[in-house]
Amino acid sequence: MNSVEQQIRCFICENFFADDATLTGEVSLTRSGIIDSTGVMEIILFLETKFGISVPDQDAVPENLDSLNNLVRYVTAAQRKAS
Repeated sequence: MNSVEQQIRCFICENFFADDATLTGEVSLTRSGIIDSTGVMEIILFLETKFGISVPDQDAVPENLDSLNNLVRYVTAAQRKAS
């Protein structure tokens, strides 16, 4: 597990009371009930603050934000673009 994944996983578990043991990389955060639309906004704010990236409205889609794996891919790609 890389540092980005660990930080995102910790944030989700601590703020949304998700069970770390069942939070697999592909589980849908919205369909599983871990987060709702407000939770998506909280995750976006966390990503922007913690990783120094900007998440434009057009990127706030499930393909980028609805699973741990998607979040890690998105953050990693956004950090590469910023470099």
